[in-house]
Order: sequence, then structure tokens, then C-alpha cells
Amino acid sequence: MPLISENSIQRVQDSCDIVDVVESYGVKLKRSGSSFLAVCPFHNEKTPSFNVNPQLQIFKCFGCGVGGGVIKFVELMERCEFPEAVEKLASKAGITLDYEGGNSEFNSERTRVKKDRKQALFWACRQAFEYFRAALADATEGRVARDYLLSRGFKEETISAWGLGWAPDIWDGLLKGYLNKVVQLSGEHKVDQAREIGLEAGIFRKNEDTGRVYDAFRGRVVFPIFDLQQQPIGFGARVLVEKPESGGKYLNTSETPLFMKRSLLFGLNFAAKEIGLTKTAYVVEGYTDTIMCHQYGIRNVVATLGTSLTVEHIRLLKRYIHSDGKVVALFDNDNAGKKATRRAIELFMEEDVNLWVLSSLEVKDAGEFLPKFGAEKFRGFLTGARESFAFVVEEELGKTDYSRDAGGKAAAIERVMELVNRCPNAIRRNIMRSKVAEVAGIDVELLPVPAERKGKYGDTSGYRLAGGGGRRGSGKPRNAEVGSAPLIINARKQARAKAEKRLLQYMLAEKDWCLRICDEYPPDEWYEETEHRCAVVIRDAWFAAADNEVRVEHLIEQVSDERVKSLLLEFVDFDNIASGIASVYNEDNLNAAELNDLLLHIRVDEMKERRTEINAEYARAELSGNVELADKLLLEKLELEKQIRGLAGGGAGE
Repeated sequence: MPLISENSIQRVQDSCDIVDVVESYGVKLKRSGSSFLAVCPFHNEKTPSFNVNPQLQIFKCFGCGVGGGVIKFVELMERCEFPEAVEKLASKAGITLDYEGGNSEFNSERTRVKKDRKQALFWACRQAFEYFRAALADATEGRVARDYLLSRGFKEETISAWGLGWAPDIWDGLLKGYLNKVVQLSGEHKVDQAREIGLEAGIFRKNEDTGRVYDAFRGRVVFPIFDLQQQPIGFGARVLVEKPESGGKYLNTSETPLFMKRSLLFGLNFAAKEIGLTKTAYVVEGYTDTIMCHQYGIRNVVATLGTSLTVEHIRLLKRYIHSDGKVVALFDNDNAGKKATRRAIELFMEEDVNLWVLSSLEVKDAGEFLPKFGAEKFRGFLTGARESFAFVVEEELGKTDYSRDAGGKAAAIERVMELVNRCPNAIRRNIMRSKVAEVAGIDVELLPVPAERKGKYGDTSGYRLAGGGGRRGSGKPRNAEVGSAPLIINARKQARAKAEKRLLQYMLAEKDWCLRICDEYPPDEWYEETEHRCAVVIRDAWFAAADNEVRVEHLIEQVSDERVKSLLLEFVDFDNIASGIASVYNEDNLNAAELNDLLLHIRVDEMKERRTEINAEYARAELSGNVELADKLLLEKLELEKQIRGLAGGGAGE
């Protein structure tokens, strides 16, 4: 897959002012000296601690500790990876990206065409949004629609905040205004092209028999659907008076390059921060349910766009709730709702995301429930959610008396285990297996495992012996001798990452320390990719420094790697930037004794890592009957243990 070129990344960073980008996400900045302050968008706080420095083009929150440059900010706001953040910024800035690998000229031209087309679609959706909103605000034209919304319990401020609109019941109201604006801006010769863009954006439709183009939405209350940068990308609409030609009560924008229902969630632009803070997302069925929840202060609520929950939805939500959060889905309690519940549980299990389920409300939906009973009772209802695995176990094994029906009990266990075995997380899967065995009253060894994971020695899936993302780590199969190795190695990796970050401070502080670290623990051997790159930047800076001085704020200005910039930012003293001084954090606490200890522990840690690898290799050699290899590995292990004990006497114990 082609990579974005470093030159393109640099152009994006140079072209996107961090103040403008931060404000485009609804963060209200207030000037404070040479910087700007705001309430942090990444955690709850009352006193602003989110600092944006326009000179260095960086941000830092002193409350939660996050920081970085403009690309890092978009990564955090959009919950996306680095390349996607660069592409989003490039699209907004009108920059055509170059890619390394493949035909770069072709890739650049393809990117430019795609970008231009996408911007035209955004423009078309914006024109429709303004038209619908103006129609609702019109005292005469929008009166019926506004009365309907108010009668449903929506407040004026809610209608305004969510940009609700009205599509008048005429065939070409939007079309005429849209084409008139095109003529004013670009001339008559652009009309046909603009009409095609409108069709592609889903705001118009075309009669294939007559060729007539007309408004897609007519006689409907309109619910705009935004991306995370508050740009309208599609619309949902509810008809007020159903007619044979209406096409149903609800209507969504058809699929477009901007609007893909399988991967969009209504209200996420409003709910993203709260979902991230609470690590909980509530998924409801409709637009009105979502908006009403937000109006009543329950702001971590989203809705699907007329589809069942999909894998794309789950992966999108996982960006915000992470591995320790949960999604709570509100399903109807009828047969269709039960089927939807089971299918959702399967999908969430396959994606290793925690799903909780709720039964139906006392009234039809949240949009009716909240105005009638209020937020307190609704929140109480939400506390009744059950974890989906516990729900399945209760439904299959807890509600039926199988004392005289061994076949029925076996079938129920099979159904539960069919679900459990979908989980890719070996630790979570084994916990669930134990619970099923406990409830069913049978030995855990009798429970089925996935067919593709069955082997000569049982379940061997989901196990990584070493690394898990580090530069030197590699996946190895599980063996009987090292049952707790994943937890040990994860703790070891975390300790190594902490040590490497501390070593960076020593490298920044003095050239001699930097040279010693690079000699005893070369950057290419570091575990963490970002720390490795940062160490290379600092090392090269010392070699290039004419005055034997390396200042961290200068490195931040010069480096193009956004991840390295974010890491360097952790070592900046923001209080001294205004006076032209920037120092390494905790510099007064740096000392040769601690540096010796850090390097010694890393040396011992590498030996322990190799010892763990030997344990795994030794077990496999014994199982395969390779006596010669087993003896060789045993001798290597004994020598390693001797060296570890020797170094332990110097302060690096087991």
C-alpha cells in the first residue's frame, strides 16, 4: 500500500494552522499571552488547561497530558490513524498528496481528482443544508414543520443546534436555488456538471424515463447528518403527511462517496466526546430518539441510519470506547428485536467489543419516553442493561430446567459455545468457557473449541509470546511451560517503554550521555517505534549541533514526524516558552547513577526475554522429540541465568 510522502506530510503541517483546525472542531479558544487556552476536548474539566501554541504549532493539555501537533490533534478528535488524519487535513487544505510506491504521478493525479470531486460533494450538501434550514425558519413555509417538532417535545435551542430543517413540498425548490448559485459563482457552462454533482451527493433524483431531475426530499422534516468536522454529508427525513408517492415515512440520502450508512452513526459528531469520556455508547434506533436523549442531558447516544448494527459501526465505536468500554444497544423485545439482539451479540463477540443489551421501554421509544417520564427515570432504565454474554447464558442455561433433558442441555451448551468461540481474545474466551462450565455443571475440558483452533495439544489460538507491537517482538505459539507469559511480557514491555522515554531525557540533556546511550543501547534496538525515531532525531541533532547545544523546542519546529513531535512535546516546559527558554522536564533529577541503573536493567531485561523465548523453543523441541536441540537450548538457558544472577548483584535483580 503506498505511503504518504514526507514532503506531503510537511506541506500539510505547514498549510494547516493549528488554531484554525482546533476551532473547526468546535473548541472555543481564548488568547492568553502568546498562546490560547480552552476547556480540553479530551477530558472533563471546568478550569481550562488545554494550551495551543501558534508559534510552535502544538497543543498540550495539562489536565490529561495529551499533546502534539496538528495531525495528532485530528487523530485524537477523529479517533483515526495517522495516514487518515493527514488525508483529512489535506482534503480540507486543498493539498494533493504524493505517495511513495507504485506510480506516484498516477497516485497524485488520482488523489487530486478524488479530492476535487469530494469537495464538490461537500459543497452540494452544504447548499441543501442551508436551504432546508432556511425553509424551516420561514414563518410561513416552515410553520407546519416547526409546530410538529415542538409538539414532539423538541426545544428551539435543540432545533437550532442540530440544524433541523424543512423540505417544502415542491419538486424543484432546492434545484432552482442550487443552480442559480452555480451560475452566479461559475457561470452557465457549469450547470450540467453541478447538476451531476447534486445527483451524486443524493440531494436530487432523476427520472430515467424522462430525464427530469428533481428534489430528493419534499414535504419532509429534515435531519442533517454531519461528519466529525460538522460538515453535512447526508440527510434523513420524515414525511408529515403520507401519500402514495411519498416513498415511506422515513427517507435517507442514498449511498454516496460521503454517505455510507453501514459506517455512519447519527449524532456521533455531538456524542463523540462524551462517549470517549464515559467509555460507554448507547445505540438507539432513530433520529428523534438520539436528539431527545441529548436534549435531556444523555449525550453519549447515537443511532444507526436505518440499518442493523454492522461491523463497521462496531469498529467505529471501538475507537472511542477502547477495549475496556462498552456499547449498550436498545432493542425491541419482539421477535425481530430478539433476532437483532442475537446477531449483534455475535458481531460484537467477533470484534471483541463489550456489548450490553436492554429490553424495550414502557413506551415505544426514547423520543416518547423522555418527554413523558423524564431523564431520571430513563437513566434508571439504562442501569438495567445486561452484559451480552451473561444475557445469553441466562437465556440458554438459566431459564430452562434440563434435569430430564440431557439432549436439550447439550444443544443449549453448543449454542452458547458457538457464540463464545467467535471471540478472538483467548483470555476473555477462556474466562467465558469457565463460566459456562460452572453454570452448566460440567468439566471445562468437555466444552467445544473452534474447529480451526483444535490441534494436537488443544486450543493454541490467541497467544503471543513476545512483543505485541514492539520493534523486536514477534508472535510465537503457546506452549504448556509458559502459561502466564503474555501478562509477564506485557508488563515487561510497559516497563521498557517507560525506561526508553526516560532515556530520551538523558539524551536531550547532555551530548556525552546521548553518545553513551547510543553505544550501549543503539536506537535501532529500541522496543517502541516512536521512541526509536525520537532517539535517532536527538542523536543526529547532537552530531549536527555546532554550539554543542540541543534545544527541545527547536527540534519540535524542525521535525516532520508528527509522533516524534508529540513525544518531544512531553519534555517541553511550557511555562518558559514565552520567555524564550525551554528545558527538559525533571532535568535537575537526572544523574549518572540512575542512567547506569536504566541501562543495566535493559541489559538484564533482554536476557530475560531471550530466556522466555528459550522456554518456548525448549518445550516445542521436547514435544517434537528433537533431543539435540533441547540440550543446546538448555545449556544456553543455564548460561543466561548465570549472567542474570551476576548482573543482579549490580542492582538489576530478578
